[in-house]
Amino acid sequence: MNILQMMMGACGVEEITWENWDETSEATLASDDIFVCLMENVNAGGDETGRGGGLTGADLVLTQTGNIAGMSDGHRTLDGTDDYFTVTTAFLDALIANVNNTWTIILKVDNITLNTDDYFLFLNSEPVNTNAFSSPITATDKYYMTTYQNSSYDVGTTTDSLQAATEYYICIWADGTDMRMGFTTTRPTKWSDFGENDRVLFGTNTGAFSGLTFDHATYRTFFSAAGTGCLAADFYYMVMSKTCLIDNDL
Repeated sequence: MNILQMMMGACGVEEITWENWDETSEATLASDDIFVCLMENVNAGGDETGRGGGLTGADLVLTQTGNIAGMSDGHRTLDGTDDYFTVTTAFLDALIANVNNTWTIILKVDNITLNTDDYFLFLNSEPVNTNAFSSPITATDKYYMTTYQNSSYDVGTTTDSLQAATEYYICIWADGTDMRMGFTTTRPTKWSDFGENDRVLFGTNTGAFSGLTFDHATYRTFFSAAGTGCLAADFYYMVMSKTCLIDNDL
């Protein structure tokens, strides 16, 4: 919890959470458990620096590649050719490989160009595909995720397809028991917020990566797979949490 959240709680004001966050301020949602990065850099080719997650310095930075256009209308537009962001090993280890085996990744995007095997993310350990997950689009524009946990392979694909010119919340999360993913056009806070054909509960891998490290030199990318399969889309923000932000009982 950050200082602003504590002050609001002490004054009897409603605490800001993922559920009621207004999506305009990193500071109001960010805490030791939650990392928030809005796309705010108006300079083409500029990196983005978020806050929270118990991180400091370079580990707060989303490093851009491809001379990504500066922020306009609250988003940065990725060109689908060579634009993507990378994060540090320490960033992923802190947020995903925590002792509780709970975590959440939420990307808010719009105007996705639906090409085969363009990636929302590709996160991997060394050696490759020992512990990893990648999240691309299929030839039929369905959203799927391939995951490895201790070299055990598991894949899930939505029944419904993503649509062009649509704003989505792309979500992947683990609650300490199960690993799930889904997409929705409204901000999700519970399992039922995802349509039955727009979500996946993994049957083999649980997302329990405690004590592991996502240390692959190349595969720590968002909106590409190490510089290939780059996604064309408008990117608004990333929220990543050490906790599960989705209520799977509802």
